[in-house]
Amino acid sequence: MQQSSYLSGVIKWGLMAALFLPLVVANNLFFPFISSKNFLFRALVEILFLLWAFLLARDSSYRPKKSWIFISVAAVPAVLTLSTLFGADANRSMWSNFERMEGLVSHIHFFLFFLMLISVFKTERDWRRFFHVSFAVSLIIGFYALLQLAGILAIHQGNTRIDATLGNATYLAVYLLFHLFLLLYYYLKTSVRGWKIFYGAVFLFEMILLYYTATRGAILGFLGGLFVFGLIFGFSSPEKKYRRAAISLVAGVLVLAGGFYLLSGTGFVKNNSVLVRFSDISLKDAGNQPRFIIWSMAYEGFKERPVLGWGLENFNLVFNKYYDPRLYTQEPWFDRAHNAFFDWLIAGGILGLLAYLGVFISAVQVLWKKKNANAERAVFLGLLAGYFFQNLFVFDQLISYILFFAVLAYIHTTSLEQISSKNRAVPLSGAWANTVPILAVIIFAFSFYTVNIKAYMENRTLIKALQDVSEGKIEDSMADFKKAIAYNSIGTRETREQLAQLATQIAGEEKIPENIRRSVVEYTISEFKKQLEISPTDSRYHLFLAMVYNSVGDIAGARASLDKALMYSPQKQQIMLQAVEAEYRAQNYDKAIEIMRKLLEISPGYPDARANLILVAITVGKDQVAADEIAKMAENGEVPGDENLKRWANAYASRKQFDKVIAIYLDLFRRNPKDRQIAVSLASAYFETGAIDKAIAVLQEEIVQNPDFKAEGEQYIQQLRGQTNATKP
Repeated sequence: MQQSSYLSGVIKWGLMAALFLPLVVANNLFFPFISSKNFLFRALVEILFLLWAFLLARDSSYRPKKSWIFISVAAVPAVLTLSTLFGADANRSMWSNFERMEGLVSHIHFFLFFLMLISVFKTERDWRRFFHVSFAVSLIIGFYALLQLAGILAIHQGNTRIDATLGNATYLAVYLLFHLFLLLYYYLKTSVRGWKIFYGAVFLFEMILLYYTATRGAILGFLGGLFVFGLIFGFSSPEKKYRRAAISLVAGVLVLAGGFYLLSGTGFVKNNSVLVRFSDISLKDAGNQPRFIIWSMAYEGFKERPVLGWGLENFNLVFNKYYDPRLYTQEPWFDRAHNAFFDWLIAGGILGLLAYLGVFISAVQVLWKKKNANAERAVFLGLLAGYFFQNLFVFDQLISYILFFAVLAYIHTTSLEQISSKNRAVPLSGAWANTVPILAVIIFAFSFYTVNIKAYMENRTLIKALQDVSEGKIEDSMADFKKAIAYNSIGTRETREQLAQLATQIAGEEKIPENIRRSVVEYTISEFKKQLEISPTDSRYHLFLAMVYNSVGDIAGARASLDKALMYSPQKQQIMLQAVEAEYRAQNYDKAIEIMRKLLEISPGYPDARANLILVAITVGKDQVAADEIAKMAENGEVPGDENLKRWANAYASRKQFDKVIAIYLDLFRRNPKDRQIAVSLASAYFETGAIDKAIAVLQEEIVQNPDFKAEGEQYIQQLRGQTNATKP
């Protein structure tokens, strides 16, 4: 019994150690805010699982107790296992990548974390200690964020939205959301004045920090959660003072919402960097807002695979296949729907979403049935409501999962006294109880190396490869890339992507020996062929391969890869532009122009699309095409930018069409009368046509406009008058 107590204590402290993970940032890792926390969480869970297996064999009182929460939480990895097996890319669903580290492997770890929590945290005292450790960590994170707010420490993402050690304002916001409701819960539970002051002060502090994350979903979720809490507590609390306070809270939330609506068009809101984000929320033009467009794409993907979905981490395939050209202003590759419920539909189909919703439903059911627990019911239903709402706009990650499963474990544990004692423990025969430790050792020996050590070494080796690239050590970097890929772990995809960027970067670098460039390209191509055997329908990898082929002039290879990329993502502008480059290099100019016109057709507002089409037409001598497109620009009220005009002028100059060059620079000169370089370029174009007097007149006018140009301008004029071709301006 003493040994069981000792083992249980070690596991408890180990589980509480997970609460310190938000503080961890390892800058020597690829994606330091994500991978560092996840590596430690997985290693910690696996070590504790090994100890827990011995505890189960030794003492049956530590076996998990059954409840609807337990059953619903267990259903999630079960469904995800099926969706992984039958999904579109099982490898990615299993392992994910360094940027997210959320595949089936992670969800198995979350489930084990939950199992151990409900096994060893049995009393209110245990849970009080657990959550107060989390409060202490949240205060450290809060002071870090406060220093960011004061400008003493840098904000990692952007310049205004605090993110502390989580590296993302949205991640910090949901972290604070959980703690605010937990602080409220313990404030209501305690009668000790000192503790009430502590909880109230920390609540106010972290609520202010939540505001400065400027995360709309979490802030609205917090307010909505307070509204739910107020309604429930206002009607159920036996104490009159609490009922009044709760009703006042409900009224306050309503007044706050109404006041913001009335002030949304005022300077007070528009000049506030946080409030203005809320004023941008509108359902009037929902069809053209990026999130709604992405959700509609996710719905199309769900209809294609409705039962078990595409598998975890495969939203990128849906995004590519159903890509809407209106998203050209957004980042080119989305791997999340930015809506947890659509993400679950894609990851696990309707079964996956039902399993996820079942977790909420079971928790709500347990809370609703609890007797003499008004504060607990009201606070945790408010928390679940707020968390549920904010997940309409974001997705989960390690830290939010840790807190969510901890809250679920707490609700499960505190509900056990209402469950019949009959057959409460998960059944485990004596033979199986003795077998569990042996299985645990075998699983641990395999998983700890495969899941953690290999992945960590691949991550560190990739960072070294990138450092070598930045220092110009191409041969050393190639050795590191090969070593990283040989680990064949979580980050192999990302390693290959970084390798492709290196190959395209050095393909035209004559300073690098040709044999080294060739070996880099050949190795990159061979690795992407391997990747495409694993992920044959991922247009991203076909595009990367096409870019490598294009960089070395292998037009046939580029075309073949681009055809595949367009097969799986037919409306992606990025792929189409690469196809234009391939056809241009092959001197198939009509085809290049045809692709550019198609791009314009599907996304007429795409930046510089028509200007690039005109540039291609000018460069290849399709002057009538260029003239027609310039006329269309004028009809549409489009005004080409200065840089585009200069590019057109250079293209005409390369074909000795100096009359057109002069026309363009005259326009530029009217726009920018004080730009001396434009004046010099215009004078040079006049000189090329033999109109020396006009060239001199332009330079003389520029001297008048810019007296500091006098010495340089007179030197050009002297050269022009001498008609010295060797020293033309």
